[in-house]
Amino acid sequence: MRTSVKHAHNHTYSDDALHAFTGKSLRKNITQNTHRLTPALMKRFHVRIFQEKSDGMHVQFNEDASPEAIFGLYAHLGGKVPLHVGGGRQQSSGVTLGTTVCMDQNNTVCAFTPQALEAIPGNFDDVLLLAIHRGATDLHFNPYETETTVSSRIDGVVSDLGILPGDIWASLRVQMKMRAHLDIAETRRPQSGCFSYHKEGVFLDIRVSTHPCIHGERIVLRFLGMDAREKSLSDLGFSDSRIHAIRMTLKKSQGVFLVTGPTGSGKTTTLYSLVHMLYARGVRSIMTLEDPVEYRRSYMVQSNINPALDFSYAQGLRSLLRQDPEVILLGEIRDEETARMAYRAAMTGTLILATVHAGNIQGVIARLIDFGVGVGDIASQTMGVLNQRLIRTRCVCGHKTCVVCAEGGLRGRTVLDEYVRMPSYCGNGHTLETRHDLMRWLAESQEESILSRVWDLLRDGRTTFAEIERALGPVTTLLQESSHEAVPWH
Repeated sequence: MRTSVKHAHNHTYSDDALHAFTGKSLRKNITQNTHRLTPALMKRFHVRIFQEKSDGMHVQFNEDASPEAIFGLYAHLGGKVPLHVGGGRQQSSGVTLGTTVCMDQNNTVCAFTPQALEAIPGNFDDVLLLAIHRGATDLHFNPYETETTVSSRIDGVVSDLGILPGDIWASLRVQMKMRAHLDIAETRRPQSGCFSYHKEGVFLDIRVSTHPCIHGERIVLRFLGMDAREKSLSDLGFSDSRIHAIRMTLKKSQGVFLVTGPTGSGKTTTLYSLVHMLYARGVRSIMTLEDPVEYRRSYMVQSNINPALDFSYAQGLRSLLRQDPEVILLGEIRDEETARMAYRAAMTGTLILATVHAGNIQGVIARLIDFGVGVGDIASQTMGVLNQRLIRTRCVCGHKTCVVCAEGGLRGRTVLDEYVRMPSYCGNGHTLETRHDLMRWLAESQEESILSRVWDLLRDGRTTFAEIERALGPVTTLLQESSHEAVPWH
């Protein structure tokens, strides 16, 4: 068998002949994949020249090639032919002379360099497990000129986890993108994807997001389903009086119940607790629309929205209403069409549980009005609005030299919340006709505020003043105005 060499620049064949191959299986794979490597693909993967040899395919890349190029080419060729980076000098871009890419015994892509054997999945799994065992919900990879820093979000706070050398980061980055089914060769545009992770008793869905920056790509992993067990409102830290108020509100079988708070404040977790409470009461036709599904439950029908397929919250909600649901969990009301449709569904007998991004309860009402929902509809159909934050609590160790809290003195979180039962619950929803009327009613009817809950936590020594200000901002003046007591600083 005689083959030839392709050049990407002029798309012509040279007269250089190569030797016959010894392995029939390998020879067949190489021959099949040679025809797949068109001039257009060679340009895409920055291939300057390649040769077929008995041990696989030897490739020389252009000087502007990135580390993704070798893995992208390998994946495109089906992952059956060892790929060797040869010829030319070592590229400053990170495509290292002598690197070989192939499958290991576990059918996992590995990169072998002359200096060291770096198995991508091993390194990747080590980093994942370290973050997971520490209780992280997010993992950040931040590339710089000579190294990549790794940080994790634990209990809502981002802290450093470690540093990766550039060559190891190049391997990890490709492996993450391959697992998430992203385009390995594309580094100039943001991408997003996901994959499932099952190892050492850990079962997670991991969402992957990439963002181009001057030193490559920043990648963030979001761990979904970190704690998949059912949690009651009491488990989340709600007081007995608050739980009673919410239970009484949700005795109504139709209306809109809203939860607000910043990103990462536990809104979705609270909604799932409410749904489980309703299920325990005997409600059975429960459906969700989320972006994405964070906790998988066997007693409800769950759906991910997909805007790329024109399956938005509004489109999905329109479809769900034809499915005869009793309860709909809506991941977020984020636009005018979804807001109006949610309230229309409530009018026809459905119970809607949803989140709205706003700074406080008044902000939720203002946002709904901006979305075009009428004041009368808000007053008559909204059952209650819950505003919440998550605050870190003192570690059980009682001091600052603990492995569990990483010497920070804080571990675990509880909820800070404020709640208002809306006019519809109180029976006077149809008497409020203007925005001013509704806002004044809210100011007069809101139950204990977040600051009241802050005082309780500080008195009991369950958190620190510094943690309160981290979560809520400067509150010293507000605390002093809300009580005659001195602010407990420690």
